[in-house]
Amino acid sequence: MFGDGPDTDFGRTVASIGDIDLDGWPDLAVGEPKWSGTSGTTGRVAFFRGPGDPGKTITSPDFTIRGSDAMDRLGVAITGLSDFNQDGIDDFAISSPVKDRVHVYYGRTNWFDGVANGDLIISEPGMFGASLSGGHDVTGDWVSDLV
Repeated sequence: MFGDGPDTDFGRTVASIGDIDLDGWPDLAVGEPKWSGTSGTTGRVAFFRGPGDPGKTITSPDFTIRGSDAMDRLGVAITGLSDFNQDGIDDFAISSPVKDRVHVYYGRTNWFDGVANGDLIISEPGMFGASLSGGHDVTGDWVSDLV
């Protein structure tokens, strides 16, 4: 269950990430960076695909992505990227700043629970990814950017 302990930091980050599964509805990602898996504080991100039943209480996500290493702290920052790779499906990024990594995921129709192995992993020293912003074209090239 998500948010199952007072120290998991469930909901530290919440982001509307666009339509990452091409079902016509926007999706939501919720970070839990202090969640402890079997290998330490790996962190995880819960994904809730829209629209769901408005009268239904949601008790579990549609799928999760969890950190791969102890102290990964996946989910400190999350951002939607619009269509970052220009394939017609929205994309998103999630960070592990303690490990100096940002994972970029390209949208697809078949999501499943798994370990963080983004389609593109960007790494720089110094708490890289402590905050993220994306989905806007800041360079003027008609492609969404990640900052």
